[in-house]
Amino acid sequence: MGGEPDVIVIGAGVIGSSVALELARGGRRVTVVDKGPAAGSGSTSASSAIVRFSYSTVPTVLTAWESAAAWEHWSEHLGMSDPDGMARFVRTGNLIFNAPGVDTARIAALWDDVGIAHELLSSTAIHRRWPDLDIGAFFPPKRVDDPAFVDDAHGELTAIFEPSSGFVDDPMLAARNLATAAKAHGATFHYHAEVVGIERAAGRAAGVTLADGTVLSAPVVVNVTGPYSARVNRMAGVEDAMRIHTRPLRQEVFTAR
Repeated sequence: MGGEPDVIVIGAGVIGSSVALELARGGRRVTVVDKGPAAGSGSTSASSAIVRFSYSTVPTVLTAWESAAAWEHWSEHLGMSDPDGMARFVRTGNLIFNAPGVDTARIAALWDDVGIAHELLSSTAIHRRWPDLDIGAFFPPKRVDDPAFVDDAHGELTAIFEPSSGFVDDPMLAARNLATAAKAHGATFHYHAEVVGIERAAGRAAGVTLADGTVLSAPVVVNVTGPYSARVNRMAGVEDAMRIHTRPLRQEVFTAR
């Protein structure tokens, strides 16, 4: 797999490929390994790919807000146009209903702080703009076998609306676009390359061992494995030191049109 890189990135999803692009742009020699067959073929391919700004802290709102410009000007961000096709940002806006457990007042305050335009909508305004939406309040949630499951609504919901949000139409293609741009800056990608161990030296990660026995060395290893990140952290012996722990959950997402 060539000479020793400066950085090994584990994971070629949309985030791993983006990390690889920025590192390669900065002049680092980057090697990306992924157990899947192509960039974005893991959890990225099943992502709902929502671009939104409804997060709980100013730094996360700002990160999403500033990053949105890259999706809207995708080819400019990549510095190229992928001959295999380009992912596309679709602007839809983000409608968030005032419901138990959803702190829309805090979201609106954060947006005011950052300067993100939004509207506070009454139930009448929602119905006028989106007449096909059922804005009835059916809380609290009920099991389908509960006789109260079919009860009528007991009021109507209000909401906040932010017009700049949307979604990326093909998240796997977006990862492929990023990988193609990273390769143009010298990054190398290796697929069907599952990491089964983390090499260590002087108390820190120093490379990876692949399932076929190949050992790749680098002074920096970046874990961008999404649902598998906890497993890689465990291999590296750093999981117990993490303040936030993760575990994969299978969740079905559907879109109604």
